[in-house]
Amino acid sequence: MLLFYDTLYYFLYEIISTASNMLINYISNIDLKDKLKDIKEGIISIYNIRSMVNTNTFFAKTLFSYSILYSRIQKIYNKIPCLNNTINKICYGLNYMYSIIINKRIEPYHTNWFSISNLKRDFSITKPLFIKDNEFKYIFEYKFFESFHYNISTIESFENFYNIQNQSMIISPMDVETLLLLKLDNKVLVRTLIRSLSRNYFEKSKKTYFISTIPSKVKFLNVEYTHPNMNKTISLNIGQEYFIEGNEILSTAFVKRLLEYQGISYFFDLNYTLKILDNKINFFELGSGEYIIIEKDKYKIMNI
Repeated sequence: MLLFYDTLYYFLYEIISTASNMLINYISNIDLKDKLKDIKEGIISIYNIRSMVNTNTFFAKTLFSYSILYSRIQKIYNKIPCLNNTINKICYGLNYMYSIIINKRIEPYHTNWFSISNLKRDFSITKPLFIKDNEFKYIFEYKFFESFHYNISTIESFENFYNIQNQSMIISPMDVETLLLLKLDNKVLVRTLIRSLSRNYFEKSKKTYFISTIPSKVKFLNVEYTHPNMNKTISLNIGQEYFIEGNEILSTAFVKRLLEYQGISYFFDLNYTLKILDNKINFFELGSGEYIIIEKDKYKIMNI
């Protein structure tokens, strides 16, 4: 409840402060008469719909009148940066409060950020699986932890952090994967550090690292998450900003992150299956022991 009030306070504070700055900074520099005139003409164009007598063209004329009003309001919106910023903050505030209500994550408002996500195994002491009368074993739960950073949101810092993590030998036996994401405006770079059990000790997979911000021609039209314990599938939304050359997507931690950022309840462990349809109408399935590397014109399915 305290988090809800803090969020509401932040939301109202941003609206009031930004709106006040808009009035103070722009009312003396903008010809409000011209702006009001534009809005008035747009509204008049909507009211002109009343004069339409031909029902066959009513829908077309309605769309035409709406487009005129929309274009004029859009001009005002673009000419006043403070108004633009206010509307964006209001929309984000509403989405933030809605995310709290439905218990899902939401990415930061900032344009550029660096994210470190860890997927860990955890013993569920409260949910033992009984095998016999006197024997039971603990069920693994998978916890997802994510932190955001804004002062190191550059390609150089992203590369340095990856190299440090890849060379570090300090690994918990409960670690599954570490997911690194760097958001740069409309692009997201993704790298995955995968933990594997070998000869009673944990080691990281050694991979060649390179940086690219070149958009790929690859696109997945549909990705569905399925699990034996679920009656329905969940459609996972992967935006085109993730399809960058060199990105490592749909690893176990990546899938868990996608599930955390949508509002449908789900069951997660390593028995899931992804059903994928790409932009060349190729259908294939992906399990928890696989992930995908995006290339410029194609993609590769990799085994852990």
